[in-house]
Amino acid sequence: MKVKKSIIVLLSTVLVVVCCNGNILPECGIPQIGGNELITNGKDTAPGDWPWHAAIYHRKGSSTNYACGGTIISENFIVTAAHCVMNAANGFQLALNRIFVRLGIHDLYVINPEFIQQHEVGKIFKFANFTRFANDIALLKLSTIIRFTNYVLPACINVEPNITGEFGTVIGWGLMETEEMSPVLKMVDLPVIEPVACLKTDRVLFGQTLDDGLFCAGYTNGTGVCNGDSGGGLFFRRTNTWFLGGIVSFSQLRPDGSNKCFTKGYGVFTKVQHYISWISEITGMSFQRNNVPRKCKAVEPIQTNMSSKLLPRHCGVYVPNRIMGGVVAQVFEFPWMALLMDARKEFMCHGTLISRRYILTTADCFAYSLPEKVRLGEHTINKDIDCNNRDEDCAPPVRDYDIECFTVHSKFSLRSVSGADDIALVRLSEDVRFDGIV
Repeated sequence: MKVKKSIIVLLSTVLVVVCCNGNILPECGIPQIGGNELITNGKDTAPGDWPWHAAIYHRKGSSTNYACGGTIISENFIVTAAHCVMNAANGFQLALNRIFVRLGIHDLYVINPEFIQQHEVGKIFKFANFTRFANDIALLKLSTIIRFTNYVLPACINVEPNITGEFGTVIGWGLMETEEMSPVLKMVDLPVIEPVACLKTDRVLFGQTLDDGLFCAGYTNGTGVCNGDSGGGLFFRRTNTWFLGGIVSFSQLRPDGSNKCFTKGYGVFTKVQHYISWISEITGMSFQRNNVPRKCKAVEPIQTNMSSKLLPRHCGVYVPNRIMGGVVAQVFEFPWMALLMDARKEFMCHGTLISRRYILTTADCFAYSLPEKVRLGEHTINKDIDCNNRDEDCAPPVRDYDIECFTVHSKFSLRSVSGADDIALVRLSEDVRFDGIV
């Protein structure tokens, strides 16, 4: 990795997967150890951070070599890129006995039997009409059942059709800036790019390859995927759960004929959502839509001299219709205060209503789990009716709003000692009604 320096049932925030044979599987996409901090630059991972990442090996004679990444999606299925199961020399599919999978692995050179499992491949399913630049997806059915542990767990599968503008996290052991494979699993956050922007960087390559089953992600500054990352996943975190959205397929090549990735270009990913029906047919799993907040789509920055026009002309002033002795009643004193809550409506953090659609809050509110709702008009938490001194002077019921998406400051980091850039914007799913209470 190049860096510059079958059924899903939603129960609140709990995901339960029932596979083809009716067995209850662990919650998908939720690591049991490790922090999985959101990042913007590549860094090493820790054991257990990405328990669904698989290492696919090829055998040749008496030697074995790491070839590609993959993702655990059930107790006996791994999803990867189709080109990872092909013989690069002759273009034919590799024999089953030439492929095996290791799970729970973190360092390619440290094979700890306490954490690592090895499985043979019983059957390979490639999507019809696969070519090197189209339909690059394969399912590996293992010969033995995966034993789930804290270091080996399944990922969830993204079924949201539109992920352009979102940031996902890609993981792998691919080439580093030193031109060597990373022995330790690395991860980096990458934005999903508009197809037109990707096309402009290489019209010859992308003009002939980009279709509904592919998307571009990354930067043009040397941060992205490279040789050895193929088959690994690009994951999107929603409500503290990770969903597989893309599979590393290919990237631009350097003009020197080295067959290595071009570090200033975008990577191309197979769009997993496009193949949901096929995955369901092969595995017996079925999926429903992820109704949880996402990162807002990336847009061009608004110029400073324009931004003020988008905010309310009259804000921070409240003239209530309830006056007692010339003093504003306390229950109605700060109508712009907001509470951010999880799916169970448990309090997570505060925010401030700054327009009919946006809440201003802190970035660390999204560091470990995602709020799903915003409550306005609250005064005393866990109290049904808020009143001032007299019972007849009471506030109406609170109003809850769903979160459409959120944007965290691009420079925010939990590792920052100063706490700088700890700010985020939350976009509500509908306009707030200003009625004297809010």
